[in-house]
Amino acid sequence: MFCDVNYPAHLSPHTLDKYLEKGWFRMGQSMFTTSFLYFNDVSYNAIWLRYDLSNYELRKSSKLILKTNAKFKVQINPFTYSPSKERLFSKYRANLPFGIAPTLGALLLEEGQFNIFNSYEVCIYDDKKLVAMGIFDLGDTSAQGIVNFYDPDYRKYSLGKFVILQKVLYLKSQGFTYFYPGYFVPGYALFDYKIELLSSGMSFYEVASESWKPMTDFMIEKCPLNLIYEKLKILESTTTAKSLKLKTYFYKFYDVKLFKEYSSYDLISFPYFIILKALEPHKLLILTYDVRLGKYQIIISCHVFNIQLPKIPNQYNSNFLRVEDIIYEHKSMDAVLDFLNS
Repeated sequence: MFCDVNYPAHLSPHTLDKYLEKGWFRMGQSMFTTSFLYFNDVSYNAIWLRYDLSNYELRKSSKLILKTNAKFKVQINPFTYSPSKERLFSKYRANLPFGIAPTLGALLLEEGQFNIFNSYEVCIYDDKKLVAMGIFDLGDTSAQGIVNFYDPDYRKYSLGKFVILQKVLYLKSQGFTYFYPGYFVPGYALFDYKIELLSSGMSFYEVASESWKPMTDFMIEKCPLNLIYEKLKILESTTTAKSLKLKTYFYKFYDVKLFKEYSSYDLISFPYFIILKALEPHKLLILTYDVRLGKYQIIISCHVFNIQLPKIPNQYNSNFLRVEDIIYEHKSMDAVLDFLNS
């Protein structure tokens, strides 16, 4: 799946390592994965990152941040909640150009009271004043960086990057192999800081091969969102030339299964598909492209929930769709065309 979520009651360090290795990450008290994001009516790729702590080098700019901020006191300990940390998070949140969880407690624990993760904190102090903080979770040999926040009055010190660097240096000193800082989003600059810290030892999770690749291999045109759209648009233009008219739609609800109340449904997580026809009142025959298999797929989908939203051109936003059956798949576009014309 391009989008999925699990809610483990317990999570061993070894199991966390396995999740992270497959391109999953923490969300509250769950583990999730997604390949796509949607900000301000624009769809983006979510590219998961990994730092190899045994083979990393800091950029000159990162070294300068460490030197500039040497005056601050750094403490790294098991995470504990406190009102002062909540106040710092609230002040940071109020100055963000986008929305995040309303409180630090909600971000980490959601409705629960028990933390299934082995969480640590990096606290940065200016004398006795808490000015920045970051939280990360430990596995056996890997760790995931969950959140970093700081006092906006100290913005000029690049404290968000400084906290990440402190995490990296601490994990390196403790013999950890990998650090997973989350995803970056090509074309959405707010996440670029995650790829600006290291000059080596960084890799990204390639969905098509389900493996980690060095950042030097990264190409935007090979990202899943771009590949799916390109494959469908090529098919669309070819069929138009052959008098079989198809149209590609953006699927508004590709990530709805990340919400707990819908996670048990086998909902479609493709961001684009072509509607071939309506089979009966509550079913659609759709065509999409799975980059993991390198195949076009023709799917019988069922309406799960009807959604009353205004119609938007080139967007499907009428229903949540569930996969009922995959009736045909093939790597060849010509084979797909032959099937459609049969």
